[in-house]
Amino acid sequence: MIIREGGNVFKDADGNPQTQRIDRADVQSTVSYLEKLTGLPLSQNMLGSTGIAPTSGDLDLAVDTQSTTKQELYNKLAQHVKSQGLEPKDYLAKSGVSVHYRTPIKGQALNGFVQTDFMFGDSQYQKWALAGAPAGSEFKGRHRAIVLASIAKGRNMKFSVQNGLLNRDTNELVTKDPEEIARILVNGTTKDLASVESIIKKLKSDPNYEQLVADARETLARDGLNLDAMTEANFMRQLRDRIVTQGMSMIIEGARIEHPEDEIFNDGANGASRAIQQLMKLPQQSQDITIKWDGRPAIVFGRDSDGQFVLTDKSGFMAKSYS
Repeated sequence: MIIREGGNVFKDADGNPQTQRIDRADVQSTVSYLEKLTGLPLSQNMLGSTGIAPTSGDLDLAVDTQSTTKQELYNKLAQHVKSQGLEPKDYLAKSGVSVHYRTPIKGQALNGFVQTDFMFGDSQYQKWALAGAPAGSEFKGRHRAIVLASIAKGRNMKFSVQNGLLNRDTNELVTKDPEEIARILVNGTTKDLASVESIIKKLKSDPNYEQLVADARETLARDGLNLDAMTEANFMRQLRDRIVTQGMSMIIEGARIEHPEDEIFNDGANGASRAIQQLMKLPQQSQDITIKWDGRPAIVFGRDSDGQFVLTDKSGFMAKSYS
């Protein structure tokens, strides 16, 4: 049997998949069935988008190597399969750090089967390293791992979702602590490593940025993904989401600021002199310029609390909800 990840391990003689996608609503009951079958704490060790995405191609479950071994788990599952009068080779496989099990959905064959990947290692580290992408990200969890591996390579290290951050020359463990990994790779925190977008945002100012992301850019391009481009549509969608979920607050509220032409109309030569002086000072005061509020604006722009530049029309700024 040829081992294929992503829910494609089990195929019939004609190459047709013998497993299917599983609905999110059926994930917990299926995992609970597996917990009873294996005696392992699996509900708290779901990886990636398992139980989060509307459907999943497989169930990725972390198994701590301190609790059992691959062979012990394989033997236990094989014994169960045999007790049902079935052939283990049709329901079980091993590859790398994983045991694959063709699992009856909700414990009942009539519901169809989903592939379960029991992934052995440090379960706490795996849950972080193999976390799915947050809502709104254009990338998947595996793309995040690709970017982290590229950055690690540029710093003469290796990033492994199984083994942590390693010295590239000696393969010795540097750290498995996510906070330490974030500090070493991007000089940030785990919040900065939550998604591809947050990683790139944090890393952009690094003088070695191009070298650090070179491998990731090439790899993601093969998936039709542009590492750097944030399309206008995507930017505006994220901005609208921020407005709806977090709201907007006034950055500066004060007395009316006169237009330069108003200064002239209202105070003649003295007003013109003030207007000219104000305009000449603008380049030196750019860091203090945020929102020019003049009644009901057509365009709103400025910087949010993270320093991100924001530009939207009045409909986006005043939006209450989006469908």
